[in-house]
Amino acid sequence: SKVESVREARQRGNFDVARKLASGFAEGFPDMPHGQAGARQLAHVGHLGGTVNAPPLTEVVTAYLAEKNLPIGTQMETNKTVRRFVEVHGDVPASAVNKAMVREWRALVEQLPKRQTARRKKMTITELVADCASLTPAERLTFTSVNKDVSTLGTVLRFASDKWEFPDAWRCPTEGMKIKRPRELRKQNRKSFTDADIRAIFGMPIYTQGKRPIGGAGEASKWMPILAAYTGARVGEIGQLCVKDIFQERGVWCVDLNEDDTKGKKTAGSIRRVALHSDLTGDLGFLKYVEQRRKANDDPWLFNALKPDTKKTRTGSWGKFFGRILREDVAKGGCGIEDRLKTFHSFRHAFKTKAREAGVPEDVHEDMTGHARAGVGAAYGNRTPVNVQSGWLEKMDFSAVRTVLLRYPEQEH
Repeated sequence: SKVESVREARQRGNFDVARKLASGFAEGFPDMPHGQAGARQLAHVGHLGGTVNAPPLTEVVTAYLAEKNLPIGTQMETNKTVRRFVEVHGDVPASAVNKAMVREWRALVEQLPKRQTARRKKMTITELVADCASLTPAERLTFTSVNKDVSTLGTVLRFASDKWEFPDAWRCPTEGMKIKRPRELRKQNRKSFTDADIRAIFGMPIYTQGKRPIGGAGEASKWMPILAAYTGARVGEIGQLCVKDIFQERGVWCVDLNEDDTKGKKTAGSIRRVALHSDLTGDLGFLKYVEQRRKANDDPWLFNALKPDTKKTRTGSWGKFFGRILREDVAKGGCGIEDRLKTFHSFRHAFKTKAREAGVPEDVHEDMTGHARAGVGAAYGNRTPVNVQSGWLEKMDFSAVRTVLLRYPEQEH
């Protein structure tokens, strides 16, 4: 029968053949590349030999996002991932998705561009792939981004399997579908800044001439790199600091990396208090800046010129700004650091390196940087107090930062 022929074609992964065979009982394939009506019919006749009880993917993702308290950016990415899958296979029931469908969709995702123009953002995935046919591999999504989409789709499908009745034989079709890390990248991770890099960064006109470039969000362009160098904190953690997060505890100035208000945290370990080095509280004048912000009393943020991007992330746009000046030629006011494995996160790597060189105990510098402690004993006891952190922090060598910054007088802005 025609239904059996459709099922056989689907099981072999011959979707185009299956769609043509199904055209007799499906109401065409309007709008989407392969049509919702035909796709739904195919899902019902070709799914593990059983009936379909799960709702279509668009309803599943709506339920998933309504139930999970996810950041705005994650919600947008999840919706985009599911939408692109639906553009390829139609709004099929979640239980109808199989490996062949995931493989076909993933092959298209691999061809998508890293950056999209406003025009391209309005395109369907198939239109986008056609429009980007001439892109080089370096201009397409990285394997990490593709794997993130695969993982996101799998998360939504597993949510559906927990919430609705799926066939007993069902297994998540995204299992084993991630792309392996390319051989040439397997040993490539983010690198630490060297002392030479540090001198180049803090030798920019931002520090030597008091310039505040467009996109740098005023004083954020000066203080965010300095705080990263001295605390090892992440860019998002620094960007969401409030004035009230800088205070004294046990006689030590510290920064409170908390989750008050709308702040987001990477892990539970990311919520912490970190001691401030005497360079920050002394000659470099950080406390003076904090007091200026406190007296201004215009809004709670320490870096009030930072503005949320479309994903409601305060440091999204600023991170792109820092990436630009990091690569930009020294003659144009940048750092001239061309190594793509060096990013703002390299401050964090450099901090960890300095901590190890100074003999700081692992549990102490793990607490300072918000990494999970290793070992059975990690679950016992409290985090390292800021006064203990301070003692170890003063043993660390920040001369590459301090020497450059103190070479130039405080600039008027």
